[in-house]
Amino acid sequence: MTMETELSPGFQEPVHGAQQTFRAVLDALSRPGIPVPLSGIEAAPDPMGPTLAAAALTLLDHETGVYLAPPLDIEAVKRYIAFHTGAPTVSEPADADFVIALADRDMPDILQLKTGCAEYPDQSATVLLGVRDFGSGEKVLLSGPGIAETQEFSPGNLDAGFWTTARQNHARFPLGVDFILCGPESVAGLPRSTSIAV
Repeated sequence: MTMETELSPGFQEPVHGAQQTFRAVLDALSRPGIPVPLSGIEAAPDPMGPTLAAAALTLLDHETGVYLAPPLDIEAVKRYIAFHTGAPTVSEPADADFVIALADRDMPDILQLKTGCAEYPDQSATVLLGVRDFGSGEKVLLSGPGIAETQEFSPGNLDAGFWTTARQNHARFPLGVDFILCGPESVAGLPRSTSIAV
């Protein structure tokens, strides 16, 4: 059996799928805390999941180093990303342009990640983070750019430690990392510019 036959497929229609996913991710980041429907990957290597895979295949390329947090740091996922995007995997979080994690408990300390600098705040890492859903978690109130007043947000399986981390991340704005939360069928953005009240 060849590597190609072992690999999970990417988008059924690569150009359309990537464009649709990119628009969804941009929409999610421009309106923090509002889930945006996302589809396009029929299968992904376990335990990655189709939404996390769609975001990865759209945002990664051969110039973006990706850090795979356990339990995604396995050969099947590495081959999948390398084949479909050309992105190299890195062993140290500090070298990553993107971090992919199934849950917040798997994430590296964000203080280890690229946060940009005063001249180039955009040269920071983006975290693609899996969540169970967008309704069963602790409710927080978001405010800031893209939000008229406040926005309730309650993604599932994020613990209190994550929200502490996210508030610390916001305190460093314009530096910091951006989060793209990937649920079963939708994505939501939590950029560094968003203020969080628990």
